[in-house]
Amino acid sequence: MKHLYRFLFVLVAIGVLVCLLVSVGRKQRPTEPTQPAVASTQGVTPKRSKDVNRPSPEFVSSIEERGEEFRLPDSVRPIRDTNYGHMERLAAVRALNRRLDQREIDSLFAFLLKPTEEDLGQSGQVLKNDLMDVLCASQPPLHGLSRVLKTVLQDKNQHVVIRDYALQHMVPLYESWASYEQGANRDAARRELHDVMVDALRETQTSIAGTALLGLTRLSSVYPEFDRQELGGEALRLMISDNACELVQMTAIQVCAEMDLRTALPSIVEVASTSATQIPLRISAVGALGRLGTAQHIPFLEGMLADHNQRLKPALAAALHSLKTRFNVSQ
Repeated sequence: MKHLYRFLFVLVAIGVLVCLLVSVGRKQRPTEPTQPAVASTQGVTPKRSKDVNRPSPEFVSSIEERGEEFRLPDSVRPIRDTNYGHMERLAAVRALNRRLDQREIDSLFAFLLKPTEEDLGQSGQVLKNDLMDVLCASQPPLHGLSRVLKTVLQDKNQHVVIRDYALQHMVPLYESWASYEQGANRDAARRELHDVMVDALRETQTSIAGTALLGLTRLSSVYPEFDRQELGGEALRLMISDNACELVQMTAIQVCAEMDLRTALPSIVEVASTSATQIPLRISAVGALGRLGTAQHIPFLEGMLADHNQRLKPALAAALHSLKTRFNVSQ
């Protein structure tokens, strides 16, 4: 029995000693430093590389797909941020410096290239139109802007009004490049704009062909590379085309009158006299007769005036007054 107690005493002593050693080991073990919390990098876009400093179509068109790679410049933020009011955003556009830095240019190009829901409304359309005004006024002309306007025009996902605005702005941009110093960039930009505007004449089911025709006509009065005879033929073709929408046909009639295209007179008379033709189109034809017509067209217009079509009467009266004044016929 005495041996049993001695054995138990030894076991307990050993147990106490082991506990003391474990406790001391824990106290002497160095504490690992607390690691700072690291935010997850999943979905976070790395910062923009500093060597990306020239605009390229590939870079601009992929900005929105990759997400913003750089902090928006303070001058651009109110323009792109829909949390700002419409008037604030317009004011920010008009306050842009005529000499934009590359970060501003990249961000503004990306804004134009990406269709948004606000493009469906007038406020969004006015905003982008005003921005195009500012960009086209930059001196020297912005490299890459002609490609951006071309991309917007040819992107059928863009609202047709925005596409039409892009086409309209090709005219002042062409003029800007034409007045710029000689160089490969100038010539390449002009060729690109010329070809895009000519190609736009094919889109006859929207306003695009008419806008292209107006722009080309304006440029043809100054720059010999635009053949006025060919443009006159295009105007006549669009005026009588069954595939052209009414807006394009009206524009074509206007251009025929501005270009003094007498060969278009028979077609213009037919449009004006056909009762089944839409009234706005007939009004345009009557107006063209007032500019292009001869004294022989006066009885024709007087006969239409007696036809009691109230919507045509103002245009007929104006056309008759113009012809009678020009040919010294008593009113």
